Amino acid sequence: MKKPNFIYIGPPKTGSKWITKVLLSHPEIFVSGIDMYFFDRDENFAKGYPWYNNFFKHASDKHFAVGELSHDYIYSLEAAKRIYDFDKNMKIIINLRNPVDLCFSVYKAMIKYGETSMSFSNAMINKETTHGLELMDYGKYYQNVLNYTNLFPSDNILFLNYDDLLSDKKSFMKKIYDFLGVNDFPELSNIPAYNTAKESRMKILGILAKASANFLRKINLLQVLRILKNSSSLKKLLFKKRANNTINQNDREKFKKYFLEDLKRVENLSKLDLSNWYL
Repeated sequence: MKKPNFIYIGPPKTGSKWITKVLLSHPEIFVSGIDMYFFDRDENFAKGYPWYNNFFKHASDKHFAVGELSHDYIYSLEAAKRIYDFDKNMKIIINLRNPVDLCFSVYKAMIKYGETSMSFSNAMINKETTHGLELMDYGKYYQNVLNYTNLFPSDNILFLNYDDLLSDKKSFMKKIYDFLGVNDFPELSNIPAYNTAKESRMKILGILAKASANFLRKINLLQVLRILKNSSSLKKLLFKKRANNTINQNDREKFKKYFLEDLKRVENLSKLDLSNWYL
């Protein structure tokens, strides 16, 4: 049985669903699914390596890259340690996004699932939380990235810029293919994106949708979860398009200053030019 040799650790709201869809279509890559949350959630990690490895049992010799995408791993020091203990040679993929935009996108998900009714600015200032993390902390990368760079050699970590995905999907994916040691299939980047911002038709529907997703993960039905997440009929039933889908420019400027020093430190770690996010 092949074991995973790469993990996309996040952060969230960086196109992981689309990236998963592309990787699933690549003939030399095997992906178990999205959001397994094995290494960062005690209840899953307690099930042991055999339970985890079982998700990759269908990987074959034609699959040179085998992995998973769980976008909350980046925020967990425990996950970093557990991944290192599992495989010290694991390849780690990190896709950074403008932190203000990322926080706003997380906020939209909180609205979608009925977790807050505050404005974005108030949710940030009042430290609204989701998945046990304060909203503003989703955009603080430095310490979280450092947890991984302290363990894994630089050659085993690929830093990506989410802006590159938006501007040139083919070049963006080629960086991933090269990092994983597989052939380039540029035509796969034509797969359409589909994660548009929505809100619950009723608050209770959003709460139930999130609870149901967590339950399916708990009972090991990730394939069922993937099918449901991709169901356009179910999405239409539960959610509607958000009326206000853009960040207020005053909010952008206000919170940009908060992430300034953190971003400069991340630049030194990642060797990415992130200056357009804070200048």
